[in-house]
Amino acid sequence: MAPPNCIDAPYNFVPLADWVHIPDWAKYVSHDLPFRDGLSGHLDLTITAHTPILVGREQQPASAHAPGQVHPYQLPGGRYALPGTALKGMIRSVVEIASFSRMALVDNQRLGVRDLTPGARPFYGNFMTKTVGKNTYQALAKAGWLSFDTARGVWSIQPCEYARVERSDLVAYHGAPWININNRPTAGDKYAAWHRPLDIQFDPGPATAHAHNGKSLVYRKASNLGTGVTHGILVFTGQPNHHKHLEFIFFGTVGVQIRVPDDVFRGFLDIHDQKTENAPRTVWDDWKNKARVPVFYLEEPGHPGTVASLGLALMYKLAYRHSIHDAIHHSSPKHLDGGGDDLATLLFGRVGATPEDCLRGRVTFHHAVADGNPQPQAQPATILNGPKPTYYPNYIRQPAAQNNRIPQNQGYATFMDAQCRIRGWKRYPARPTAQVQALTAEQMENTAVQVILHPLPAGTTFSTRMDFHNLKPEELGALCWALTWGGADGLRHSLGMGKPFGFGQLAIAISRAELRPNRPGESALTWEKYRDAFIKSMDDAHERACGRGKRWRDSDEIRALLGMADPGRRPAQGQLQHMRLTTDGPNEFQEAKTARLVLPDYPKGTHPSGHTHSSQAVATVWTNVEVRLNPGSGELSATHNGIVAKVQNPDAQKLRDTLPDPVRDRLKNRKVIKGCTVQVAPIGNAWKIEAIQAVE
Repeated sequence: MAPPNCIDAPYNFVPLADWVHIPDWAKYVSHDLPFRDGLSGHLDLTITAHTPILVGREQQPASAHAPGQVHPYQLPGGRYALPGTALKGMIRSVVEIASFSRMALVDNQRLGVRDLTPGARPFYGNFMTKTVGKNTYQALAKAGWLSFDTARGVWSIQPCEYARVERSDLVAYHGAPWININNRPTAGDKYAAWHRPLDIQFDPGPATAHAHNGKSLVYRKASNLGTGVTHGILVFTGQPNHHKHLEFIFFGTVGVQIRVPDDVFRGFLDIHDQKTENAPRTVWDDWKNKARVPVFYLEEPGHPGTVASLGLALMYKLAYRHSIHDAIHHSSPKHLDGGGDDLATLLFGRVGATPEDCLRGRVTFHHAVADGNPQPQAQPATILNGPKPTYYPNYIRQPAAQNNRIPQNQGYATFMDAQCRIRGWKRYPARPTAQVQALTAEQMENTAVQVILHPLPAGTTFSTRMDFHNLKPEELGALCWALTWGGADGLRHSLGMGKPFGFGQLAIAISRAELRPNRPGESALTWEKYRDAFIKSMDDAHERACGRGKRWRDSDEIRALLGMADPGRRPAQGQLQHMRLTTDGPNEFQEAKTARLVLPDYPKGTHPSGHTHSSQAVATVWTNVEVRLNPGSGELSATHNGIVAKVQNPDAQKLRDTLPDPVRDRLKNRKVIKGCTVQVAPIGNAWKIEAIQAVE
């Protein structure tokens, strides 16, 4: 198989700015003391879903017999709606980026790494194993029993010996079928299925080399289960794939107890006490109430009798040296210094440890109620899991990369590096159509991780209102900019579940604005004028921070944000989809690291130069229309209620390329396809086809 030449991902990143904008009025914000130039009022909003949309209510969990189910949020009367809190979070995330606010609403988690690829040897393999001969390795981790000393209030480890034991010997000793490894059981599953005492008599062999997949591993191997002269305790670990065939026996004691430093234990919990999307419990939940826990640990190099890290398997996840906050701090300390409130905080508020530390927001979004009676449309079963921030080719800036690849004489940047920097604000780029990612044959066998989404259809419209109180003109302008993407036609927000598949693409139109100046007798400007005031204020702030002529609207951050809101753009390389991860076949995540690939930046957009667009000039969706092909020019056209929308090459060819092969062939041969759902947008006095979303 040829190595991959790009990384596929349904997400990308807006770079994190190295400066933070603190408005000069920040310390004067109040609900009770009106600004002289402040405004209050509301904006009536019309929201159009351009792809199916799902903000779910309580999820019906998956089981071993059926996938989970997620249905749309409903009001008590039964009408479908988008919750105001979801809309607020969506707009806040845009305001945070657009106003150069802090990346502050991020947990200070210390992540872990378990990576056996060759490129990870400097920051993982060299910590966990040592080379003792040609293609011969020995694990460096030691074994011990972790317990909490209530008298001293500390965690400590009692070191012990360990031997490895063949699963086939365990099955023979057990005397009955034990566990189906093809289901990839967890350690907890293995313990639950054992049904015998964990105490066992055995004979530990000497530390010798044993063949494993073309290499040799040095360890002690257990034999004579049940009849040996040494007493031990069986220790099980998880089953990542069917190739793993060894478990452990802990026995004896070695030396005295070793205290676990507090920061080391916090790093252990950051890795082992985190819930995943499909697991109601954490790995640590199975152990934290036990008197003692079997663990593996590494000593500080050159300092025997210390604990530098620990885990629940021999090749455990190694805690990175630096946390997520450290990586943000390396981009700019101002993101974490707390020196004054940024614009997003001033608008939406903050929660603090004391009442004095709290700030009440001045913006409220009401529920957006669906117009008419749209009916949810069930999708094929899929899996929502994706890569986590531990996937460093995507989530960490890679300064050594050349043409989206790490040179052979360089290594990846990771959270181990002293100046590691986070990639930026994660966003799901807009796209013209939505479709769940099909399951692999292996995934189809495991319904416990599957989910069936029931989104409302494309074309559904919603009506809502946003109230605001005592906002500065620039603050109201920031909200209007975020709602309408600064007046850039055809751009999209993303909301709800299924964003990695393109679901939840929506446009917002300000259908009516009631703006009341605080100063009696003063007339309000239009909301477009306040949006322009925000743009000018950010241009000025950006020039002060970055130098004369460096406009905010031309910055990499804003152009990246706008580029990912444009459904007409495509990734520079690869596809907007998750790579595949299988236990018994190709692992595309691992293959990409072996090929030393880096996630390319997303193509950037352009901020509109003028701001006179009508508040009604928003894209819309036409359903059940014919799309016709002009064979001479390649132009595509569609007609709806007497209005004609067109698109010419090369954009027309790009749209044809997005169609399934049978549909594309039918259009080429018959010059027409019927029953289409198309996305169109006004361009001056004309209409342009932006996407062909569905074909019956």
